[in-house]
Amino acid sequence: GMDPNAMAAAMQAMMGGMGGAGGMPGLGGMGGALGGAADGRPAEERFATQLEQLANMGFPDRPSNIQALQMANGDVNQAINFLLGGDAP
Repeated sequence: GMDPNAMAAAMQAMMGGMGGAGGMPGLGGMGGALGGAADGRPAEERFATQLEQLANMGFPDRPSNIQALQMANGDVNQAINFLLGGDAP
């Protein structure tokens, strides 16, 4: 299952999504547009496992990690390339 932190973050995103919790201007804006229509869940929830992996590898910046994972369609290795400043080939 999901770890409690990811669960709490998902709940928080659902509850506070309308008000733009954590400085995200209404989850629909960025998260929805980039996230791909196939999955309606917030990126933070869809990429919970990858975010945890990135954090364990020393990438603690969640907003940047989420953005990189969105660009990489959830591919952790590709996301790391983005985070390290390497553009897509």
